[in-house]
Amino acid sequence: MKILVIGTTSILLNFFKKNTTIKDIDYFSRKSINKIDYKKYTHLINFCVDPDIMKKKYSKINDIDKKILKLTQKFKIIYIFLSTRIIYEPKNNFFFKESDSKIKTTSVYGQNKKKIENNVVLFKKKSHLILRLGTILYFSLLRRNLFISKMLNDLKIKGHIELDINKTTTKDFLTVNYFVKSLDILIKKRETGIYNLSSGVSIKIIDIANNIIKGYGKGKIIMTKKLKKTNSFLLCTKKINKVVKIKNSKSIILSYCKKIGKELINA
Repeated sequence: MKILVIGTTSILLNFFKKNTTIKDIDYFSRKSINKIDYKKYTHLINFCVDPDIMKKKYSKINDIDKKILKLTQKFKIIYIFLSTRIIYEPKNNFFFKESDSKIKTTSVYGQNKKKIENNVVLFKKKSHLILRLGTILYFSLLRRNLFISKMLNDLKIKGHIELDINKTTTKDFLTVNYFVKSLDILIKKRETGIYNLSSGVSIKIIDIANNIIKGYGKGKIIMTKKLKKTNSFLLCTKKINKVVKIKNSKSIILSYCKKIGKELINA
């Protein structure tokens, strides 16, 4: 088993690099994709994402995955694509299963990710592993527009966390520790197919914020809007739980949030 990882600046990549238990891994930048000897590897993980797919209509020019897929098509290498739960239609209290992806999402980012998913299946047929990730929790102050980064920056700079949601809104969260451990297991077992990768645990966003504040030791929550709609969702994780048998619970996730808050003290 030999793993090829493409990417250099991704936050998820850095966590994976520091915490994976897999030893035989080579790391390359996206600029090197035409120089790699792909036949040496059993798995390939691409952590590179062109920022334009977040907000612009799909273009093959911005599709890094398609470029790599063409280069690896003839090799027996399992292509691991990190997708998102946003490919599902955002309906209130929706329980997302892998088979629900036939529903068209209204999100440009979700549409682009689904298009890339289709390319992965087309080029790699049975040699693909697509992971639809839930909302990821990790410590980072680098990207203010991301869910967790915005909370941490608000708390550090303003002394409070601003939320523009209904207080009862729940989501399905994924700690970065669980992500790395799960990815390791999936690789070692040579799993293929499409999986929802998240906790499968419904937690209120306000509870996430409160526990970050508890870890930090000070601060408060300010609700900026009074909304009736909750936009809650939960990923179905029955499929992946049969393969990745790691204990996960609400208390574990909230304890992790306190840890994130403590990290903010010295940031």
